[in-house]
Amino acid sequence: MVGLTIYLNVGIWYREMTLRDVEKLKNLLSIFDTVTVHAPHLDLNISSCNTGIREESIKQYIECLELARKLDVEIVTFHMGHQTRGYIRSEDEILKHEIEFAKIAADYAKNHGIKVGYETGSVSRLNKILKLFSPNEFGVNLDLGHTIMQSVDLCKVINLWKDYIIEVHFNGVVHYWGGFMEHVPVWYNNCIDYRKVISHLKNIGFQGPIICEIEGNDLDQCIEVVLEAKELIEFLWYHAELLPEDVKPWKLIKIIREYKRKGNVSS
Repeated sequence: MVGLTIYLNVGIWYREMTLRDVEKLKNLLSIFDTVTVHAPHLDLNISSCNTGIREESIKQYIECLELARKLDVEIVTFHMGHQTRGYIRSEDEILKHEIEFAKIAADYAKNHGIKVGYETGSVSRLNKILKLFSPNEFGVNLDLGHTIMQSVDLCKVINLWKDYIIEVHFNGVVHYWGGFMEHVPVWYNNCIDYRKVISHLKNIGFQGPIICEIEGNDLDQCIEVVLEAKELIEFLWYHAELLPEDVKPWKLIKIIREYKRKGNVSS
């Protein structure tokens, strides 16, 4: 299957779109098996201490839901709230606003047959949010990088959220002397145990989209590293038992291609 995520930070401004524009976009997207919508987050904050920013952020998030409905998209992802720069508040206050919007999104989703959820931000706050909803009301987009950088056990999180995961963001993370670098190609990753992650996703019966959210210098490089990640995911999903037990994550793609070169597994 081939899928696409519409990332609304740039390129699409829903308020300026006519019905003809929406139909044109819908027709263009029809070549994909799966399409999801990722709400914008640049300059937005649903937990902002500034009431105007908070209200505008919610408004734009709802507009994403409206666009998804018109495009017949089934999954919409939102970013969680965060601290306002230069302003100190408790985690509970940020959580309060996140819960408020989650209820708004869940009500809209219920009425229009859409799956909605937050992309992994604070794992601790997400645990509190998800306890307030049933899995068919509000879920989570499990971003592997965002999760592993919080020094939590990624596989335990997968098991804990097994009924709530509606989408996965697949990427690499490098831990180096300066901290973390995320959204890197899979061959550069030294934090995420892809083999265990894919195994756990299979074990919980996950059937949703896995979005390769990986950065590149330009479009050509982005396509190259995303196809590389897709190759890794498919091999681990169907042929993981062929690999040695102690392979480092950054060596996986090299070994997989060596297996294919020797004809040990089909491409």
